[in-house]
Order: sequence, then C-alpha cells, then structure tokens
Amino acid sequence: MQKKGVIVVLVIIILLGIIYYLGFTKQGEEVMDIFLGEEDIKEANNAQQIPSFPEEPQKPIQEMPAQIIEGKIALIEINGTKFNPDEINITVGTNVTWINTDPRRAYDVYERADNQKFNSFRIGVGENFSYMFDETGTYYFSDAIFKFMKGTIRVTNE
Repeated sequence: MQKKGVIVVLVIIILLGIIYYLGFTKQGEEVMDIFLGEEDIKEANNAQQIPSFPEEPQKPIQEMPAQIIEGKIALIEINGTKFNPDEINITVGTNVTWINTDPRRAYDVYERADNQKFNSFRIGVGENFSYMFDETGTYYFSDAIFKFMKGTIRVTNE
C-alpha cells in the first residue's frame, strides 16, 4: 500500500516538473504571447533586449479619424497600443470618448498631471470611457500600462 502512495506522489512530481518546464520554454512563451505581443513587451521595457519570440502575423490597424459630432463629441480609438488620433482640438463642453477596439488587451487612460481630472481605470476589450472637458487648456494623457502611449487634447472656448 505504501509503494502505491509513493508511486502516486512521484507521478505527481513528474507531472508538475513537466508543466513547470513547459512554462519556461518556447511553448510557454507562446502562451504568454496571448496577453502581450513582442512589440508591446519591447516598448514597455524601453526596447531592452528580450528573448526572441516567433513572428506572428499582425492584422493591420484600421485608421479611425477623430469624429467630432456637432462639436460636442469626439472619439479616440485605442488599438495596437496606439491612440488614434493621438492629438485633437476641441471646444469647452465636448465629451471625449476613448473606445477600445483592440481585440487582445485592456487599457487604462489617465491624465498626466498632478491634479488629475480623469482616469478610466480599466477599459476592457470592446468597452469605452468618456470625459467631458469643461475648462480650457491642454491635457496630456497616457496609458497606465503602456507608458509610451501618449496623447494631447487642446480645449478652447471657440
């Protein structure tokens, strides 16, 4: 009976070892690549050297210009670790909506300022975040995860 228990424990240890090994080989890296692409990781690490991953075909990002409807709504698309457009000019009272069209990841848009006026926290796949700009000025925004993602909103009276 004790031999049977020892054999079961050894099989479990061997299986855990195989799972651990696969987690740190190319197969494991491909699984992790579901969450972040190689370009994302390089940019997030300020282009530091990282192990090479196999190239995966990238779908082209469809350009979506800022859409301003009746001067009071502006849309900014988030896709492929880019804001599109990354700069807009609007008037006071305009509602800006960031739309996450990226099929692979969530984003966190926030104002880069000491007196932060907006922070989306998590914008999941297919979700959006809106903020109404009620004061003139220049607002700089970024993503909390991918710090290299930056944008500017200029708000004027007219």
